[in-house]
Amino acid sequence: MNDNASLRPVHLVLLASEQLWPNLESMCMLQGRLTRVYIYHSDDRTRSVYPAMALRYLAEQHFRTKAILREGGIQPRDVTDVVSGWLAEFPDAHWVLNATGGTKLMTAGILRFVGTANTKTWYRELQHGWFELVPAEDGRRIVARKLQPPADLARRTNEIPVDSLLRAVWEPSGHEVQIGGPIEPLPVTKIANSLAEQIRQRVAQPDWEKVFQDAGIESPRVRAGFLFERFVSGCLYALGVRNAVANVVVKQGTSVLQEVDIVANYGGRVCVVDCTLRQGKIPVIAEYQRCETIRRSVAGLAGSYLLVRPNARPSKAERFVLSQGRITLLDAEDLERFCARLATFFGVKSLSEEAAEVDRILAEALRDRPLPGVSEPRSPAGEELAPVTRRNIIDLMQWANELGTTRNEHWVAVRLPTMTLLVVQTGKWVGDRLRKDEAVRRWLQRTAQAKRLRRVQFTVTLSNRGKTAYVQLTGEDALALVECLPPFPEQ
Repeated sequence: MNDNASLRPVHLVLLASEQLWPNLESMCMLQGRLTRVYIYHSDDRTRSVYPAMALRYLAEQHFRTKAILREGGIQPRDVTDVVSGWLAEFPDAHWVLNATGGTKLMTAGILRFVGTANTKTWYRELQHGWFELVPAEDGRRIVARKLQPPADLARRTNEIPVDSLLRAVWEPSGHEVQIGGPIEPLPVTKIANSLAEQIRQRVAQPDWEKVFQDAGIESPRVRAGFLFERFVSGCLYALGVRNAVANVVVKQGTSVLQEVDIVANYGGRVCVVDCTLRQGKIPVIAEYQRCETIRRSVAGLAGSYLLVRPNARPSKAERFVLSQGRITLLDAEDLERFCARLATFFGVKSLSEEAAEVDRILAEALRDRPLPGVSEPRSPAGEELAPVTRRNIIDLMQWANELGTTRNEHWVAVRLPTMTLLVVQTGKWVGDRLRKDEAVRRWLQRTAQAKRLRRVQFTVTLSNRGKTAYVQLTGEDALALVECLPPFPEQ
């Protein structure tokens, strides 16, 4: 910081809002120097009162500093009047006013004090970091001067216990937080080796209890998803993400409001990890609203959310929508670089040797897998998808059904020596056989025209029940057309 030479005690003023992290960062920047924390809030319980109570909880529990709350209006003059009273109470003290929180009108009330003796005004810009607001040479305008935080600020923020953050967010509003416990180190390379062995055997579903037993870990008989969560937790620990807890439950009375697999404080934000092994037919995008609600309530506006779905293969459109809500997806395509993707999400700059070895083991085991994911398709078709099948028979209908279930896709293409065969599931779309036939043709024709693929011919044949369309494509552009097909248009 620019005033590192001065180690004098400081009084800190905060404006409460849903954005907790800029206020927490300012307390971390002044850690060891804080004498008191003054928190101004409005009467908005959700956006201001509860966040103010959360800040007081953390100031007293983690920073061991007395915190004073004061409710007031949102007009700039309301803020100015209250802060003026605080400054007058201790005229010889040194003050830092954090203008980042609150509303824009409340921030305007803080700007009145820019240039006041013994007072510094700070502001946190989301993309550009911290600034100190100082008077310009003419004495009227304000200049934002870059403020260099302490070199160990990341360490200071990472040391705020994640369970304290959770209790600070929920308990002021009368909720109960139950935490299963901190994540623990596990022999993740042994677990990965045991899992890899089952993957090579092409079992329908890995026996996670056996995976742990073969890795030398005694585990009670619990659902497979819980053991998978333990494996994810162990990988996080190997990556250096240690300030994390598992199995968080938020209750109000006897009602469960939220259940979260893993919550971590790392990299200046709260991160939520949601793990599921299921292969259900529900698209990942259907979970968006639930995930976004949990992210905002548990992790705050600046929090991040990771969906770990090792058997899902969502479309690009689904990925895009999820990313707009700060929701990251780790799916079947990411298993070969599992720890690397976890590291990217958390902002871990380099993999530990243990984490890198996990990725190497999984990548080798998954190399010849017919479909991505840690769970093999259950049907005979899935069993016959190995590069060399036992009977040299592949049921394309069953294959198409498997892809619709495991990968959320409604068509599959097979490249043959003289043509490309496209199998399209049309049973989910309303209409008679003629309408479905026309829909398939238009889908192909529009794509060919849009991509300027002229050297392709095709014939469409519908099954007797009209639930499947078989398309024979020939010509030099046949495969190119299949490779760029968008999702089949729903009616």
